[in-house]
Amino acid sequence: MPRRALVVFNRGAGRGRNACSVEAIAREIRSWGWTLETIDCQDERTTDAIASAIAGGVDTVVSLGGDGTANLCAGALIDTDVALGVVPCGTANDFARTLGIPLPIDRALAALRDGERMRIDVGWVNGHHFLNVASLGMGALIARGISPDRKRRWGRWAYALEVLRRLRTPRLHPFTLCLDGGCERFEAYQVAIANGCSFGGGFRIGAEARLDEGLFDVLVIEPGWLRRARKATASGLTLVGRLGSRTYRTRWLEITSTDRVTVNLDGEAHELVSPLHFRVRPLALSVLVARS
Repeated sequence: MPRRALVVFNRGAGRGRNACSVEAIAREIRSWGWTLETIDCQDERTTDAIASAIAGGVDTVVSLGGDGTANLCAGALIDTDVALGVVPCGTANDFARTLGIPLPIDRALAALRDGERMRIDVGWVNGHHFLNVASLGMGALIARGISPDRKRRWGRWAYALEVLRRLRTPRLHPFTLCLDGGCERFEAYQVAIANGCSFGGGFRIGAEARLDEGLFDVLVIEPGWLRRARKATASGLTLVGRLGSRTYRTRWLEITSTDRVTVNLDGEAHELVSPLHFRVRPLALSVLVARS
């Protein structure tokens, strides 16, 4: 039986129209014998459109965009058997990297066509889901500070330029973090809660990070990170090895900060109310990954 797919595309994604023409990609997918529909990614209304397509028999939803587009698609697929496929057309494409999806479009399409299903964990915080990484502090301010136009113009370098701008006047944020071992208070530049393993356009969070283990990898970056970074020059080190002053692996955690907190969820900034209750939803999403 031929596959029935829905392609959710974001024309404003970081790699632009030339690299990710929805018309060309749709023609390629239809050439495989798949039945195909396409919709433009338009905020939360997309979730309703995906749900309607699933009710009509769609068995695969293809995200044609960046991490934010994949996140939006996943909102309608959690706790279903409909698979999420990813064609990386964004700026950082960290979720695609975490899944092992090749970044060249032709290879990504081959991985989609021949891919196998895998169930993965989903992160949850105060009623919002995330697939790859949530961050507070500098990472969230960076996500809020980069305009779509800058993403399209500079690609991955937009993140690097914004990091350099923020580092000129680094700001410490007060946090109270609670998990199984109790609570700790500290000031940090950033806290990252990783469900996946790739962050910031290809940096690896931790050596043990996996999408199907039921655990977050938590990384705290405190004062003294530059000294640690200068010492950690060996190739192959993860962000935990390079920058982390406090690291944890946990199924849940609670973070208290100011009343309202900017949280970066898969590259999109959200204003949430403290305290933040993070938990893992084990194996809640079906995805297509390249065959090993």
